[in-house]
Amino acid sequence: MPKFFPKINHILLAVIILLAGLIIDIVIRPDSLSNNSGISYFGIFFNTLPVYVISLGTSSYILARYALRQIKQYKLVKYLLIALFPFNVLLICFPYNVNRFYGDIHQTFGVLIFVSELLISFYVSEKFNKRTINHWLLSIEFISGLFSAYYLSPTNGFLLQSQIVYQVAFGLILYFNQKELTKKTD
Repeated sequence: MPKFFPKINHILLAVIILLAGLIIDIVIRPDSLSNNSGISYFGIFFNTLPVYVISLGTSSYILARYALRQIKQYKLVKYLLIALFPFNVLLICFPYNVNRFYGDIHQTFGVLIFVSELLISFYVSEKFNKRTINHWLLSIEFISGLFSAYYLSPTNGFLLQSQIVYQVAFGLILYFNQKELTKKTD
């Protein structure tokens, strides 16, 4: 990479891309904030689909690439981060509103994404428990995950908001622990 490019923090870049895409989609479809829709809501409309695909796909690709190239010692974290990319691709490819079969596949990969992220966060929080910030972020992620699960069925609620909080907490756990995650084994 040419020297005039600054060194990029891949985790921060992935979080920024995801959040920027969500903000753009929220601006396009502000009804998403009030109709208890999750992040996947943006994958069912022609006007939000491109940003949804680009932001979700790119952010998960960046994390997978980061894990593949940088994480050597913590295999569980490495493989789960890599798995997030195909999980997100399959989530995108099976919009929940097409039919029941697509909806079930979509929901399965949505659950796999959230569970994988929570496992990574638990692992990192326990492995590097010297940081109080890990426990705070893990608590925020866990509580917002419970809210996300709760808001899956009611017609009114805050599914999108709780999913965004969950994703931000997950990204921050990775960000604050990246130095430990990328340590080389002796």
